[in-house]
Amino acid sequence: MAILRGLNDQVFFAIDFINREQNNTEIWQHVNLSFNTLWSSLNIKSQANNNHSLTTTNNGNKIEITNFGTIILCRKPTDEIQLLSDNITNLIQENISQFSFEPFEPSFELNIKIIDAKQETFLVETFLDLTNFIDGFYLGDAIGMKFYIQRNSLITFNSELIAQS
Repeated sequence: MAILRGLNDQVFFAIDFINREQNNTEIWQHVNLSFNTLWSSLNIKSQANNNHSLTTTNNGNKIEITNFGTIILCRKPTDEIQLLSDNITNLIQENISQFSFEPFEPSFELNIKIIDAKQETFLVETFLDLTNFIDGFYLGDAIGMKFYIQRNSLITFNSELIAQS
């Protein structure tokens, strides 16, 4: 699992690779996503039989929706995980000041930018497109959050991302 931790070591965003689907020309990676704040969480899990679930918890109240959409990342012909990792590496090395990542199958978006290079602080904005899960049509972002991370968290996230891919 690759985890983005905030300034107080809180887990804000996590991505976990599950299984792959392959045909003659394409490979798709199924993933679980987790979005967390101090008070609430949103978890999207892929199940073996395509019975995916979305669970949200807010101040102890839990709601679960099953038979939900899935999150997939392209591995071939274009490796989106490598693309994400390359962007993170360029950001860490300050070759770029920000980037935006949205998979070919739009289900979430991840934006990261340098806020203070001396303090090694980055702003992360992540959005989930719930409409794509519910009815299969991409209509825009539905739930989002932003948080701050330190360079070490970004380096660790990138290492975890590559290690599990």
